[in-house]
Amino acid sequence: MTDDRLDYLLELWANWVHQGQWVDGYPGRSSGVRSLASQDVDEMTANADADVAQAVQACIDGLSLNHQAALAHRYTEAVWRFPRQPYAEVLQEARAALTIALNKRRIE
Repeated sequence: MTDDRLDYLLELWANWVHQGQWVDGYPGRSSGVRSLASQDVDEMTANADADVAQAVQACIDGLSLNHQAALAHRYTEAVWRFPRQPYAEVLQEARAALTIALNKRRIE
């Protein structure tokens, strides 16, 4: 997986978490039941994007807390401190671990 593709998936995930709105508190979305049948192509595309974002969320949930915090800090503007290791190193490790998790789930 290329860095550009990983950035795209993480930005898709961040937009899904915030539903296009940046708010304080917990993510505004949770998993739910929905049909893939829709009335137009835009709705089908939005549903497919939401499915990918949920899969990325599942992969992020499987990472260490330090890696989850680094990704949340970078892509959802969550506030975290990284006193033991430089943030850039933690983020690089998190991106590498997420790439492995996404490849295991065959998310491209």
